[in-house]
Amino acid sequence: MADRELAALGGLAGEYADRALTSTVEGVHSAVAHRVFYAIGPGTTVVRTIHDSVSAGAYEALRRGGYGLGTAIAGVSRFIGGNEERTSVSDSRFGRAAQAAINGLIGDRLEAEQNPLSVRMALRLPGRDIEVQRSALAAAFAEPTDKLVVFIHGLCETDEAWWLGTRSDPEQEGPAGRTYGNRLRDDLGFSPLYLRYNSGLHVSENGRRLSWLLEELCREWPREVREIALVGHSMGGLVARSACHEADESERAWVGRTSRVVCLCAPNTGSWLEKAVNAGGWAMKKAPESRAFAEFLELRSAGIKDLRFGYLRDDDWRDRDPDERLRDWSRPLAPVPGIGYHFVSAELTAAERHPVAALFGDMLVRRQSATGPSTPDGEPVGEARHVQGASHFQLLNHPDAYEHLREWLGLSFPT
Repeated sequence: MADRELAALGGLAGEYADRALTSTVEGVHSAVAHRVFYAIGPGTTVVRTIHDSVSAGAYEALRRGGYGLGTAIAGVSRFIGGNEERTSVSDSRFGRAAQAAINGLIGDRLEAEQNPLSVRMALRLPGRDIEVQRSALAAAFAEPTDKLVVFIHGLCETDEAWWLGTRSDPEQEGPAGRTYGNRLRDDLGFSPLYLRYNSGLHVSENGRRLSWLLEELCREWPREVREIALVGHSMGGLVARSACHEADESERAWVGRTSRVVCLCAPNTGSWLEKAVNAGGWAMKKAPESRAFAEFLELRSAGIKDLRFGYLRDDDWRDRDPDERLRDWSRPLAPVPGIGYHFVSAELTAAERHPVAALFGDMLVRRQSATGPSTPDGEPVGEARHVQGASHFQLLNHPDAYEHLREWLGLSFPT
């Protein structure tokens, strides 16, 4: 693990130990003490001064201890492995998963501070980035086809999420490693690629970067690209839709070769969980005793907050208060001409119309949101299918969802 990454991990551990624990407890303590001293009334000035001095010193000691522990963790980790060469966080599956989770939670801040833990958008094959350069792509794909399918993971996930449930190492595509990607390659002749990105950034920013990347990919692919399909899970579906919108407005060549966008459990009109956190944080700010908890909740990334109503464009969030209570600034988008949009929803329970399914949907997204948005005229953007008795993450590799994928991607270009 590289020294700069270790130092960054240590710094984050210390800082968020402070924000999540010390500062939160201190804020609650201060609010409760203020209420108590106010209720007792005059004559408590000396006692309050002593109390404030002692408590401030105690919390400062805890704060220093937290930062010191983070520094110690980073320092000790440098010696793990003896004289072995230090590697990057991304060199292990656990490290990649941890890095993806951190980026999902605070990735916008990591990028703004040029933190070495910030994830750079890249196209990947299992376990490694692929340079978007003709010779590198030719070396990575022994038999490149003229049809590409790009898989886009969700919040806090990595590209390896698409191997969920295969009981296989992503780098070993044995019989147990049958993912959507290699099945579409065998069944329909698509060359599969997997996107890795910082899911803490705004969806519109990731959509813009994906659009640029796909434009470059079309120029460098070893064969002329005839067709592109985008498959996004959760937030990845929003990123795919945002990229198509950006490409259409900017008149990029790749969008004219794009046949299908498939969104699996995407929060097209928002996630109930992000709405609940937003409303809960707003309520907690009203009371001094709980305000510190609300301030901690507001540290979540711009990417997470975009999921409240499924924001796709800069205009949806620019110059807005990101923590305003349940205010939807988005506007319906017309589908990009020539692209077929498809949506797959899921619900946890085997029985339809179950109260649990109605409240929680697939666990994170309700059915009404996952079945897709409406056009400015109020019409459905695309075709919707449903998988009953499956969770949000099971649709990363589900036989029913694959049958829908194969049917849709086997169709000719929409007209």
